[in-house]
Amino acid sequence: MSPIKKNMLISIGLLSVLGCGVSFVFFDEALGIVYGILIGTALSVYRLFSLEKSIDKTLDMEISRAKDYARLKYMLRFFVTAAVLVPVAMSHPTINLFGAFYGIAIMQLSAFICGFLMARKDIEDIKAKKADEELDEIVENSDNQEKIGEELNEIVENPTNNQEKIGEEEEFNKKIVEKSGDGY
Repeated sequence: MSPIKKNMLISIGLLSVLGCGVSFVFFDEALGIVYGILIGTALSVYRLFSLEKSIDKTLDMEISRAKDYARLKYMLRFFVTAAVLVPVAMSHPTINLFGAFYGIAIMQLSAFICGFLMARKDIEDIKAKKADEELDEIVENSDNQEKIGEELNEIVENPTNNQEKIGEEEEFNKKIVEKSGDGY
């Protein structure tokens, strides 16, 4: 199961439980609302599985066939939704239609919540990666600073050796200037 699907199922379940709890607290006919929410939630779960399956199949098809297949699956999900809502609307005293609408809307709410949380997680991952890169750069610079410090200590400890190196470099530079023909 993909992490997106798993997160959506969890948020669908949590939103459904939240809706049921709110209906018991604020409404007198809570049982009808709860039945509506449960039916709508079941329909949302069906639509989620159906949507995932149709997307997977559509991606494996040719473009012309994929368009027709996607339209057919969309219409099928639409008719299944209507086939569930019509009997719910006719059984008004037993099952609350607004509860069913809420249960159906849970899928869209869940997608919004999961998208928001995933975007937030991506931002946190980017910040963590940037912090790691900055730390690596600091460590690398500290290694360079240690090397520079060692070279400076060597210069301080052996000043005659360094003067010899400077003299050798000056002679080398003079030879290069003489060979190039420029007389500085």
